[in-house]
Amino acid sequence: MTWTDPTTRQTGDLITAAIWNGDVVDNLSYLHDRVVTRYFWPANVSQAFTAFGDHPAALLNSSQGQVYCPLNTPEDFDSLVAAEIVLVTASDTANWPYALYSDYGAASTGDYNAYDESLIGQSKSLTGNRLETIDVSGVLSNLGASMVAGVKITTSSVTNIYVLGLVLRYTRT
Repeated sequence: MTWTDPTTRQTGDLITAAIWNGDVVDNLSYLHDRVVTRYFWPANVSQAFTAFGDHPAALLNSSQGQVYCPLNTPEDFDSLVAAEIVLVTASDTANWPYALYSDYGAASTGDYNAYDESLIGQSKSLTGNRLETIDVSGVLSNLGASMVAGVKITTSSVTNIYVLGLVLRYTRT
C-alpha cells in the first residue's frame, strides 16, 4: 500500500466511503505498516571495548577475536527487512575474513538457543574511515516477535575492526 496525498476539502463537501477509505483508512494503514528503520543495539561484551572517533565500539581482530551484539524483537515484529552489523576500520581492507553465529529463541519458552545458526568463511572488502554494514539476516532466518537473540562476529584478521552495533529493520503487525 502506498501513501495518497489527501485532497483538500471544503465545508459542505460530500465524503463518500471511497473518499474516506482513500484519504484516511488507507493512509493510516500505510503509516502503521511502514518499515521501522532505527532500532539499534550497541555492540556488547568484547574483550576490548574502545572508541573509534567519538563512537563507542568493540575492537575486533585476531587477538580480540569476537564481538557480541544482543537484540530482542518487539511484540509487533512481523517480518525481517534487514539485520546488519555496523562497523568501521581505519584503513582499506580487501577481503576481510569473518564468521557469524547466532543463538535465539522466544522469551516466553525459555529456549535461548531454539535456533542456532552460523555463516562461516565470509569476507568483505572495507573502505577505511567509512561506516560499513555486514548482513546478518542469514543467521536470523527464523526471527519472530518477542525473541531474544545473540549475534557473534569473529575474525582471524590482524586488521583492527571497530564494531558499533546491530541495526534491525522490520515490518510491523
